[in-house]
Amino acid sequence: SWRDNWKPLFFPGGLCVYPSWVEPSVPGKKVVFLDPGMAFGTGTHETTSLCLDWMGSNNLAGKTLVDWGCGSGVLALAGAAVGARKVWAFDNDNLARTVAKQNVIKNGFVSIVEVSAAPLSPLSADILIANILLGPLLSLRESFLKCLRRGGRLLLAGILNSQADSL
Repeated sequence: SWRDNWKPLFFPGGLCVYPSWVEPSVPGKKVVFLDPGMAFGTGTHETTSLCLDWMGSNNLAGKTLVDWGCGSGVLALAGAAVGARKVWAFDNDNLARTVAKQNVIKNGFVSIVEVSAAPLSPLSADILIANILLGPLLSLRESFLKCLRRGGRLLLAGILNSQADSL
Protein backbone atom coordinates (compact mmCIF):
# COMPACT_ATOMS: atom_id res chain seq x y z
CA SER A 1 0.00 0.00 0.00
CA TRP A 2 2.95 2.40 0.51
CA ARG A 3 3.57 2.21 -3.26
CA ASP A 4 0.15 3.81 -3.80
CA ASN A 5 1.28 6.87 -1.83
CA TRP A 6 4.84 7.19 -3.16
CA LYS A 7 4.74 10.04 -5.65
CA PRO A 8 7.28 11.57 -8.03
CA LEU A 9 9.33 14.49 -6.71
CA PHE A 10 9.86 17.62 -8.79
CA PHE A 11 12.77 20.05 -8.49
CA PRO A 12 13.90 23.16 -10.36
CA GLY A 13 15.22 22.91 -13.89
CA GLY A 14 12.99 20.00 -14.84
CA LEU A 15 14.73 17.55 -12.51
CA CYS A 16 12.40 14.77 -11.29
CA VAL A 17 12.80 11.68 -9.12
CA TYR A 18 10.31 8.97 -10.06
CA PRO A 19 9.72 5.55 -8.55
CA SER A 20 10.24 2.89 -11.24
CA TRP A 21 6.59 1.84 -11.22
CA VAL A 22 5.36 5.31 -12.28
CA GLU A 23 5.59 6.38 -15.91
CA PRO A 24 6.87 9.97 -16.28
CA SER A 25 3.91 12.13 -17.22
CA VAL A 26 5.71 15.21 -18.53
CA PRO A 27 8.03 14.90 -21.54
CA GLY A 28 11.33 16.75 -21.61
CA LYS A 29 12.09 16.35 -17.93
CA LYS A 30 15.43 15.22 -16.51
CA VAL A 31 14.26 12.05 -14.80
CA VAL A 32 15.97 9.88 -12.23
CA PHE A 33 14.33 6.55 -11.42
CA LEU A 34 14.84 5.55 -7.80
CA ASP A 35 12.91 3.18 -5.59
CA PRO A 36 12.95 3.39 -1.80
CA GLY A 37 15.10 0.63 -0.38
CA MET A 38 18.02 -0.37 1.76
CA ALA A 39 20.28 2.68 1.24
CA PHE A 40 19.63 6.26 2.37
CA GLY A 41 18.48 8.74 -0.24
CA THR A 42 15.21 8.98 -2.14
CA GLY A 43 14.98 12.76 -2.41
CA THR A 44 12.34 13.12 0.29
CA HIS A 45 14.63 14.08 3.18
CA GLU A 46 14.96 17.84 3.65
CA THR A 47 18.74 17.95 3.19
CA THR A 48 18.59 15.77 0.08
CA SER A 49 15.81 17.96 -1.32
CA LEU A 50 17.92 21.06 -0.69
CA CYS A 51 20.78 19.51 -2.66
CA LEU A 52 18.45 18.51 -5.50
CA ASP A 53 16.96 22.03 -5.53
CA TRP A 54 20.46 23.47 -5.88
CA MET A 55 21.42 20.97 -8.59
CA GLY A 56 18.30 21.70 -10.61
CA SER A 57 18.80 25.47 -10.24
CA ASN A 58 22.42 25.53 -11.40
CA ASN A 59 23.98 24.71 -14.74
CA LEU A 60 25.94 21.48 -14.25
CA ALA A 61 26.26 20.70 -17.96
CA GLY A 62 29.77 19.51 -18.74
CA LYS A 63 30.87 19.72 -15.10
CA THR A 64 32.56 17.06 -13.01
CA LEU A 65 30.90 16.17 -9.72
CA VAL A 66 31.65 14.22 -6.54
CA ASP A 67 28.82 12.84 -4.39
CA TRP A 68 30.54 11.92 -1.11
CA GLY A 69 28.39 9.66 1.06
CA CYS A 70 26.25 8.72 -1.92
CA GLY A 71 23.91 6.23 -0.26
CA SER A 72 21.42 5.21 -2.96
CA GLY A 73 23.20 7.47 -5.45
CA VAL A 74 20.31 9.92 -5.82
CA LEU A 75 22.55 13.01 -5.99
CA ALA A 76 25.03 11.34 -8.34
CA LEU A 77 22.17 10.25 -10.60
CA ALA A 78 20.68 13.74 -10.52
CA GLY A 79 24.07 15.18 -11.50
CA ALA A 80 24.17 12.89 -14.53
CA ALA A 81 20.54 13.68 -15.39
CA VAL A 82 21.20 17.43 -15.45
CA GLY A 83 24.26 17.09 -17.69
CA ALA A 84 27.38 16.50 -15.61
CA ARG A 85 29.94 14.82 -17.84
CA LYS A 86 31.52 12.74 -15.06
CA VAL A 87 30.30 11.88 -11.54
CA TRP A 88 32.19 10.04 -8.82
CA ALA A 89 30.00 8.62 -6.06
CA PHE A 90 31.72 7.53 -2.84
CA ASP A 91 30.37 5.68 0.16
CA ASN A 92 32.08 3.66 2.88
CA ASP A 93 29.07 1.34 3.24
CA ASN A 94 29.17 -1.81 1.06
CA LEU A 95 25.38 -2.08 0.84
CA ALA A 96 25.04 1.57 -0.20
CA ARG A 97 27.61 1.07 -2.96
CA THR A 98 25.77 -2.01 -4.20
CA VAL A 99 22.45 -0.15 -4.27
CA ALA A 100 24.03 2.91 -5.93
CA LYS A 101 25.62 0.74 -8.64
CA GLN A 102 22.26 -0.93 -9.32
CA ASN A 103 20.61 2.50 -9.60
CA VAL A 104 23.33 3.71 -11.99
CA ILE A 105 22.63 0.73 -14.25
CA LYS A 106 18.83 1.16 -13.95
CA ASN A 107 19.14 4.80 -15.06
CA GLY A 108 21.58 4.13 -17.91
CA PHE A 109 24.39 6.28 -16.47
CA VAL A 110 27.15 3.65 -16.41
CA SER A 111 29.40 5.73 -18.69
CA ILE A 112 29.00 8.83 -16.48
CA VAL A 113 28.73 7.69 -12.84
CA GLU A 114 31.47 5.71 -11.10
CA VAL A 115 30.73 4.27 -7.64
CA SER A 116 33.49 3.31 -5.20
CA ALA A 117 34.51 3.47 -1.54
CA ALA A 118 36.90 6.40 -1.99
CA PRO A 119 38.93 8.12 -4.71
CA LEU A 120 41.37 5.69 -6.31
CA SER A 121 43.43 8.50 -7.81
CA PRO A 122 43.60 12.28 -7.47
CA LEU A 123 40.53 14.08 -8.78
CA SER A 124 39.85 17.62 -9.89
CA ALA A 125 36.09 17.97 -9.60
CA ASP A 126 34.18 21.16 -10.32
CA ILE A 127 31.62 20.41 -7.59
CA LEU A 128 31.71 18.26 -4.46
CA ILE A 129 28.46 17.51 -2.67
CA ALA A 130 28.43 15.90 0.77
CA ASN A 131 25.06 15.35 2.43
CA ILE A 132 26.36 13.68 5.58
CA LEU A 133 26.68 14.31 9.30
CA LEU A 134 28.96 16.93 10.89
CA GLY A 135 31.52 14.46 12.25
CA PRO A 136 32.31 12.92 8.86
CA LEU A 137 32.23 16.34 7.19
CA LEU A 138 34.93 17.59 9.56
CA SER A 139 37.05 14.44 9.34
CA LEU A 140 36.92 14.42 5.53
CA ARG A 141 38.04 18.03 5.09
CA GLU A 142 41.45 17.15 3.64
CA SER A 143 39.96 14.48 1.36
CA PHE A 144 37.46 17.01 0.06
CA LEU A 145 40.24 19.49 -0.68
CA LYS A 146 42.15 16.82 -2.64
CA CYS A 147 39.11 16.09 -4.82
CA LEU A 148 37.99 19.64 -5.57
CA ARG A 149 39.74 21.78 -8.17
CA ARG A 150 40.85 25.27 -7.24
CA GLY A 151 37.80 27.51 -7.55
CA GLY A 152 35.45 24.52 -7.38
CA ARG A 153 32.19 24.57 -5.45
CA LEU A 154 31.57 22.72 -2.20
CA LEU A 155 27.98 21.95 -1.23
CA LEU A 156 27.58 20.62 2.31
CA ALA A 157 24.29 19.45 3.80
CA GLY A 158 23.14 17.31 6.67
CA ILE A 159 24.10 19.54 9.58
CA LEU A 160 21.91 21.10 12.21
CA ASN A 161 21.64 24.89 12.63
CA SER A 162 23.39 24.51 15.99
CA GLN A 163 26.38 22.89 14.23
CA ALA A 164 26.93 25.59 11.59
CA ASP A 165 29.58 27.48 13.59
CA SER A 166 31.56 24.26 14.18
CA LEU A 167 31.49 23.54 10.47
